[in-house]
Amino acid sequence: MAMCLYEQAALALELGSAQVAEQCRQQALQHGLLSTVRQIESLLKLSAVPTGRAEKTAATGFVIVPIDDGTGSLNEILRTEIAKARASGRQPYAYFHALWCGASRMLNLSLQDPRMADAFEGTHVIRFSIDTWGDNAMALGFNMRSVPIFFRLDSHGTPLDSIDGSAWAGNSPENMAGPLKRFFRMALS
Repeated sequence: MAMCLYEQAALALELGSAQVAEQCRQQALQHGLLSTVRQIESLLKLSAVPTGRAEKTAATGFVIVPIDDGTGSLNEILRTEIAKARASGRQPYAYFHALWCGASRMLNLSLQDPRMADAFEGTHVIRFSIDTWGDNAMALGFNMRSVPIFFRLDSHGTPLDSIDGSAWAGNSPENMAGPLKRFFRMALS
């Protein structure tokens, strides 16, 4: 039950419903699941900063662009976003995630954390749902073993190298930030 409430809260926050996440926290409290209460409270704190369509701005040093609708050519989307990245002096990455994946949800919710903001500094991340874009991406050479997964892109949108959730020990900012920072900095140096 504890994991179910946590997963429900994380999904609710991913979909923008803090009210449902708070209801999950209240249920965990009623059942005496104090560890789950603390985990959900952490999620609620991480998600407290509102975000817009381009989830980060120049002021934060990185941009995440969600491409959720599944329309258009993946090649064209990549070319357009790579041009925007280059114009802003950022390194482009493709990021594939899934709403059903706990690690993806936790990563998405953790972007407000200062350690994660530091890790993502200088990046332009194009976020795709693997459920919507996975087949198209695989046809273009994106080898997705698991999600979440990030690909560094060349100027044509070809994936150069990648990092996935197996690179960190647990799905918390303190565990994710270090490996992601090393991966992103490798391309920036």
